[in-house]
Amino acid sequence: MLATGTAQTAWMLSRLRALAPHVTATTQPQRFAAGEAGLLLVEAFVSGKGKPVPVRGNQHVADAEAAARATLAHLTAGPDDVPLVVCAPRRALNLLALLADWADIPVPRDERQLDVLVIRTRPAG
Repeated sequence: MLATGTAQTAWMLSRLRALAPHVTATTQPQRFAAGEAGLLLVEAFVSGKGKPVPVRGNQHVADAEAAARATLAHLTAGPDDVPLVVCAPRRALNLLALLADWADIPVPRDERQLDVLVIRTRPAG
């Protein structure tokens, strides 16, 4: 799944860059909130109890919507029990920042080694 997700993210970001050539990105919520970038890149963990109920259409669409809703809730209501992936005391390898850079979307260089926010979805209810 990592290889597929990496290739899909690279393709998606390159298409976004083609459609919105002036977009800037960050993987750091505080930088996004401060207006330092127009796009926040986060990782979503959608599985188990947080998986949305099956839908008539595509389950991947339902999973993406659940991830987007959980991210919005985190950004508007503030963090509660969102699992944070922390690599300290080691350096992180932030694939989202690297992929944005690969797609020519400006992202602060230091983010290549900063932790990325991982959003966990909750059961639909």
